[in-house]
Amino acid sequence: MLQKIAAIVSFAAAILLLMGAQMLASQGNNLFYYTFPKDSKQNYEVDFLLSRSNKIIPIEVKSSGYKTHKSLDAFCEKHPSRISNQ
Repeated sequence: MLQKIAAIVSFAAAILLLMGAQMLASQGNNLFYYTFPKDSKQNYEVDFLLSRSNKIIPIEVKSSGYKTHKSLDAFCEKHPSRISNQ
């Protein structure tokens, strides 16, 4: 039963990610994905990066009530001068 629930949650997350991509792309945005090392075994990932002039807007899509966004926080700490405050 847990495997079925996990599969449904994973499917829902994929659908939300695709919906987010469609919404952003339909407004003329070029979409970029970014990953960078967390440690020797894991990576951080940012779902979408949007370019605005010489700044970037990182976007993380969540499929549930997550209150944390470690990848987004780490990205903003790594590139503070590049982040747009739009």
